[in-house]
Amino acid sequence: VLLGIFWQQFAFVGHDCGHMSARTHARDNIDVPKLGALVTFFNGISVAWWKATHNVHHAVPNTVDCDPDIAHLPVFAVDKIMFGSLYNKYHGRVMEFDWPARNIFVPYQHLWYYPIMCVARFNLYIQSVLFLLSSNDGHGGRTKLDVAAFIGFISWFSLLVSSIPTWGERVAFVMLSHAVAGLLNVQITLSHFSRPIFDSPTKEDGVNKYGGDFFTRNVKSSLDVDCPTVLDWFHGGLQFQTLHHLYPRLGRQHLRKTEPLIASLCKKHSLPYARRTFLECNMEVFETLKGTALHSRTWSPLIYESMCAQG
Repeated sequence: VLLGIFWQQFAFVGHDCGHMSARTHARDNIDVPKLGALVTFFNGISVAWWKATHNVHHAVPNTVDCDPDIAHLPVFAVDKIMFGSLYNKYHGRVMEFDWPARNIFVPYQHLWYYPIMCVARFNLYIQSVLFLLSSNDGHGGRTKLDVAAFIGFISWFSLLVSSIPTWGERVAFVMLSHAVAGLLNVQITLSHFSRPIFDSPTKEDGVNKYGGDFFTRNVKSSLDVDCPTVLDWFHGGLQFQTLHHLYPRLGRQHLRKTEPLIASLCKKHSLPYARRTFLECNMEVFETLKGTALHSRTWSPLIYESMCAQG
C-alpha cells in the first residue's frame, strides 16, 4: 500500500518537473534530464515517453484523431465516433474497433473501468519499453540516462519482490501496490473522459478546428475536482485540470488561489467551466462509458460504412 501511494505521489513530482513548474522561480536552473531520470528510476515509467504523449495531449486535448490520452481501443472508447476505426496521427496507425473491442471490452467498458485502472500501470511499462526501443520518430527525449534509469527501476523492483518469501506473497504485493497506484490512472482519466470529444480538424473550418482556439478547447475538454484544501496533496494539482491546461507551467502551489480568476474569465466569455466533487466526477465518467458501451452493442460496420458512403 505504501509503495502504491509513493508511486502515485511521486508521479505528481514528475508531472511538475516535466512541466517545469516544480520551482517557479528557478525553473531555468532545473536539470530536466537528471530529474526525469530520477522519476523514471523510482516510478518505472519513461519520462521521455510521457513527455512525447503529454505534449500532444496538451496541444490538442480530446481530439479524436490526435490526442493519445483518449486513444485506448480496443479497451475503451469514450465516444461512438471511435467505432469507425479512425487513424490516429500520434500513433501513426488505425485504432481498430476490432472483434475484441466490439465483443469483449467496449460493450462492458463501464464495468471494466475500475478493474483495468488497477492494472493499467503495467501498460505504461510496456509503452515505455516500446518507446525507448523504437527509432526516433520525431518525439525527442530518448537518452541513455533515461534508458539506464528504466533498467535501474526494473532492477530494484525485482530485487524488492524477490526478497518476499513466497510466490503467493510476491504476487499479492505486486498486484496490491499496482492497484493502489491505479488511483492515479483514475484521477487522470476523470479529467477528460467525460468531456466533449472534438472531431477531426479536416471536418472543421477556421476557429472550430481541434475544438476551437487554445483557451476554448482546453476549457471544454477539462473537468475540475471540487475538494477541500486538506485534500490537495491527494490530487497533486490535477483537481485544477482546467487551469493546469491553460497555464501548464504554473506551479501547483499557486493553482487554488488562481482558480477563481479562471472561473470568472470563463463566466465572462460564456465558456462551460466544469467542476464536480470527486464522487460526481467518477459517476460522470461511468455514465459516459456506459452510454458509449450501450451504443456499441447496436453498432454495425455496414451501417457506418453506408453513412460514410463507403464501399
